[in-house]
Amino acid sequence: MPGTNEAWGWHPRTLVVDNYDSYTYNLVALLTDAARAHYSSFGGSGEASIEETERRAQEHIIVIRNDEYSWETVRDSILPHVDNVVISPGPGTPARREDVGVGRDIIAHTQRDGHPVLGVCLGHQMIAHEYGAKVDQSVVPVHGQTSSIDVLDDSCLFHGIPSGFCAVRYHSLTVTRMSSSLRVLARAAGTVEHAGRMVASTDIMGIRHNTLPLWGVQFHPESVCSEHGVRLLANFAQLTRMAVGRLHVLRIPPHVQSMSVQARDQHVWKRTPTEPRFSLVARRVELHGVVDAGARVFAHVHSSDWAPVWLDGSDNSGMSVLASSAHAATVRYSVHSQQVRVVRATGPGTEDTLYVQTLSEPFWTWMQRTVDATRCVDSVGPAFRCGWIGHFAYEMKDDGSGDRESESAVDAQLTFVDRCVVVEPDCAWVLALVRRAADVEHEWLDQACGFTSTAEAEAWVHGQTQRVREALDVD
Repeated sequence: MPGTNEAWGWHPRTLVVDNYDSYTYNLVALLTDAARAHYSSFGGSGEASIEETERRAQEHIIVIRNDEYSWETVRDSILPHVDNVVISPGPGTPARREDVGVGRDIIAHTQRDGHPVLGVCLGHQMIAHEYGAKVDQSVVPVHGQTSSIDVLDDSCLFHGIPSGFCAVRYHSLTVTRMSSSLRVLARAAGTVEHAGRMVASTDIMGIRHNTLPLWGVQFHPESVCSEHGVRLLANFAQLTRMAVGRLHVLRIPPHVQSMSVQARDQHVWKRTPTEPRFSLVARRVELHGVVDAGARVFAHVHSSDWAPVWLDGSDNSGMSVLASSAHAATVRYSVHSQQVRVVRATGPGTEDTLYVQTLSEPFWTWMQRTVDATRCVDSVGPAFRCGWIGHFAYEMKDDGSGDRESESAVDAQLTFVDRCVVVEPDCAWVLALVRRAADVEHEWLDQACGFTSTAEAEAWVHGQTQRVREALDVD
């Protein structure tokens, strides 16, 4: 692997403006994937470690929220050190300053300094609104549905992307009338579900400015079910090269990186390595072409489970995680009270409290330490080898403000899975964790996470493997 960025070739430095959307870091991940694809074309391995990928992301991507810096600060202290800008999806409307923040200024500033901008969903609508198009309620609001996208112009952003590709849509607003300064690049085709019936949808899905380096897409290229997301961002990188004309390699300077959301909490990006707390006991069961293996295992193994868990992978790999949250440790957090509570379910509707603390630090910092404290020794097995699963509410964007109206609302909930069955297309894995080290800061982990001995874990894995074989009728 080359030791310097120069060996990887030039790749644009990107400012991501976060409009407080849960998809923002999917965009960041997709930008990193596009960068890795670029690096591999220069002879790199394309298989950099997680640490190396994070380092490159820090050097080439900065993320700021749309209201945390003034326009003057962004203009003078950040924009001179990046090559392009990606404006994220988000709630609200492009007509409200409170919803779009500094992103509106960046789009307008393109007329003067030429920074290429890609707007996604709300960012797309912001570009349209800024340059005279009308953004209004869509005839059919679309939330979490896929559409076929007809490419009308493949000369720039959609170069090399076939017409009719699949993309995920989340929007109730849409560009309903174009202006003379903008051009339509793509439209939705086919139908979407609305109020129990299928309705035709031809909303504008891609635009560009006629003379300025501004592009927008209404769909979500970063969604796992959208096709050609990496190619689209690679095209944006190439359009940036054409607009910027810079061939030498530059990084975002450290003093600018320090302004990024990623760097704000150094514990997340630069963590101190910890000793793995668990070891893994794993057994593989070959499927031999069994169809609907996940459903069959779930029905047989969890039919009487009062707290079953079924989690499908987000990478189109066909992986499913089947587990139970019965007697497992669950972390809950409230933005309003800034209180974290760890509980263990003891029966339907009943639970024991293992730990309670009002945090004086961001929840993300506390949770990252907790994740680090539950690391498993590297071993053979599927991509998911037990660990934390759960969800975050939109209100987590305001973590630390205490502005949540309901004190009892749960804004983050994660359960630690210490034993499970992972079903892949060709095999099933039966997994269990064994505690191997103590942690004074996380004593509650010892009360609910992992088996106390390898023998206990192996006995559970053996029994569960037999049930899996029975469900699938395989040897």
